[in-house]
Amino acid sequence: MTRTPHPPQSRLQTDPLAVSSIEDELRRRISRIETQLGYDAPELIAPLLEQASFLRNVDRAGEAAAAAAQARALAEAIHGLDSPLAAQAQAVMGLCFFNLNRLDDAAACLDRAISGLMRQPGSDPTLLAEALNALGVCLGAEGDHAAALSYFRQAIQLTESRPNPDRSRLSTWLANLSSAHVAMGEVAQGRAALDRAIAMREAIFGIDDPRTQKLRERLEKL
Repeated sequence: MTRTPHPPQSRLQTDPLAVSSIEDELRRRISRIETQLGYDAPELIAPLLEQASFLRNVDRAGEAAAAAAQARALAEAIHGLDSPLAAQAQAVMGLCFFNLNRLDDAAACLDRAISGLMRQPGSDPTLLAEALNALGVCLGAEGDHAAALSYFRQAIQLTESRPNPDRSRLSTWLANLSSAHVAMGEVAQGRAALDRAIAMREAIFGIDDPRTQKLRERLEKL
């Protein structure tokens, strides 16, 4: 199964100065709040979550997980275990563990986060879809392909329901759905999902995209 991609960060990936500038500004914001309001101020939660998401997007998932854990602890202490901010922090932390290949830790975080996000109206649909997909990958790695299939379907439906859906992400969800179908012996369904994933990637990245070519090789073997 395919790993969850990070949100597009092309400028950051090619501009170390941009990374440094954003990171420094986030640190200054957090430091100002800590100095003026204290280390347990509710105003810290949002910038800590922003810092966690930023660090994860520039492939520093270990540091991101620490920031997300701090945000979660504050959110739970101030707003309660079932608060939207606690669920959001839990989801970001789970995705950090996922990127670190700590799949057992990721699954535990994501399962709880998804339950919390689904109970909250107005939850970030992109974060929820990414969490659903990641939990599906974790469960598939454990051999629970039926449960994985359910989570991939939910991620796909949620993404497709949005205006101008992110087709790069959607192609990943579909490729993972294909893997789950094939693992359950449902080859025809697996081929159909993989066909859709390939068509989407070709439309975005062209036929010479290396990852698209790998998906075509998968399709030819089914």
